[in-house]
Amino acid sequence: MLVADGIHWFRVKIPVGPKHGNIYLLEDSDGPVLIDAGFPSDEVWTELTAQMSRVGYAPRDIVTVIGTHEHQDHAGASARLRELFGTTVWLHESAFLNTNRFANNRDYWSPTGRQWWSRIGLPADELALMEQDFNNTPPIEPFEYDRGLTEGEILTIGGHDYQVIWTPGHSEAHICLYDMRRRILFSGDHVLPKITPHIARDHATRPNPLQDYKRSLSKVARLPLDLVLPGHYRPFKNGTGRIAEIQQHHEERMRAVEQTLGHKGRTAWEITWDVFGDNPSLVDRQLACSETIANLYYLAACGRVDIEEGDPVTLYSRSGKLTGYIGSRCPPVEAPART
Repeated sequence: MLVADGIHWFRVKIPVGPKHGNIYLLEDSDGPVLIDAGFPSDEVWTELTAQMSRVGYAPRDIVTVIGTHEHQDHAGASARLRELFGTTVWLHESAFLNTNRFANNRDYWSPTGRQWWSRIGLPADELALMEQDFNNTPPIEPFEYDRGLTEGEILTIGGHDYQVIWTPGHSEAHICLYDMRRRILFSGDHVLPKITPHIARDHATRPNPLQDYKRSLSKVARLPLDLVLPGHYRPFKNGTGRIAEIQQHHEERMRAVEQTLGHKGRTAWEITWDVFGDNPSLVDRQLACSETIANLYYLAACGRVDIEEGDPVTLYSRSGKLTGYIGSRCPPVEAPART
């Protein structure tokens, strides 16, 4: 579907999350460019090939994939394009810290990962279920990229200029692309119309991902927006209004987390149950817990929560030092160091 001059929208199935993902084709005289490439599966490849053929293109025509971030449902299929046709892959410059960090997703469940999850207070049976789930999950193949994009960089595609906006939070390497003249934002998972992106804190993330996300969201909120092209669900207008809704959601979630705390320490697992309630899905319980921890670390950076890194568990308690959320007390978003 043509959503703007020179921009085609493709919708493909994915086996995770919202069950569908978006891929955008931008026409250019040097050959078409994809914004995201979808999940690395034969089903997605077949769907993408069929939809591209309807607008006169084939996968071999793609000269570049620009990934909004390195997650498999967005950039995973770029490896196949790169291998078969020499397609170049562009991601934010920090992505090299992430794309091969867990070349096999089972590596996530390393001794460090297991220790992290045990210290947040998971019962032994829950920990065993989580470990079994990771061991039974098919491995994720690593992929490489050819160019690291930087904050503020201008990419000219099809006669239109797109500004690279670094928006860490959902992913350390997340970017949005903004067409300043047409007020079009490719938002990836940063701004979605129906759900809020998952903001996790665990042993593999930046120290304060919710702080990253809130500041990234404020950055995008200042942009004039006529059309938002998200990574999931349908393109939508009133992006400014949707951003305000997401900001309000996070304020309410932080209050809910803080209200569960007293001056006696509690584990993140206990707090998660109070905030989210029981959930029959193992994956959803894991997501809820990592999101709760992100809120706790944000509140700690604001001086509202004390964290006691104990053994065998980490405990969180109300600090009572401040009476409001004071952003200046939280660490700034800094460019990730290359290591």
